[in-house]
Amino acid sequence: MAIPSLIALHDHYPEASMTIVVKESFRPLFNLLSWPVETLPLSGLKSWFSLRKNKFDLAVIFPNSFHSALEVFLTRSQVRLGYAASFRRLFLSESIPLPEVNLHQADYYYCLLSPLGIKGNRPNPGLKIRTKDKELVSIWLREKGIDISRPIISIAPGASYGEAKCWPEERFALLIQKIAANLGEVVLAGTKEDGPLIERIIRKSRVKAWNL
Repeated sequence: MAIPSLIALHDHYPEASMTIVVKESFRPLFNLLSWPVETLPLSGLKSWFSLRKNKFDLAVIFPNSFHSALEVFLTRSQVRLGYAASFRRLFLSESIPLPEVNLHQADYYYCLLSPLGIKGNRPNPGLKIRTKDKELVSIWLREKGIDISRPIISIAPGASYGEAKCWPEERFALLIQKIAANLGEVVLAGTKEDGPLIERIIRKSRVKAWNL
C-alpha cells in the first residue's frame, strides 16, 4: 500500500537516495522497484539508533504508532513527517491532521506527502519483474502441472492476525468457479498457515484449482 507513495517520492526527488526500513520478510519486495533502494530490517530501537549516522534529510513515517515516531525521532532526521496521531506530535517536525474521511490505505499514505507538494492522483503501484524470475516461475508452474499457455489468476485468501479479516470462504469458492469456467487457471497462494483455509476453499469450489 505504500509503494505508490514511494514512487511519488522518487519522482519528486529523482536524485535522492532512499532507504526503506521494513520487516525482514518484506525486504525482497522492494528490490522490485524500478530504481535502486537500500532496505534495512526493522529490529527495534537498536536499528533506529544505527540509522543516526546516515543523517537523513527526510523521514516519512507511514505507521501511526507512537513508537514508530519515537524511533524515527532518535535518528535525528532533519524533517520527520507523519500523521498527528497517538500523542506523537512532539517527535514530528512536520505533522498533519488525520483525514476526516475514510480513505483507501494507499490514498491514506499518499495524503501524508501533501506538505512536500506531492498532490493530485497517486501513482499506480508498479514493480519491475526481472526476466530470469519470470523464467524460473514459468518452469516452476509447469512442474506443478499448470498450463501456462492459459491466463493464470492468483488469489491470496488469507490475512494476518486471524481469519476475521478474510472474505467468506463460500464467496471465494464461487469466485473460483466463475474464473475457472470463463478465464483460465486458478492458483491460490499464501503462507503455510493459510494452507488449511486454501484447501477448504478449493473443496467448496468443486473445480480444479492449485494450492501454491
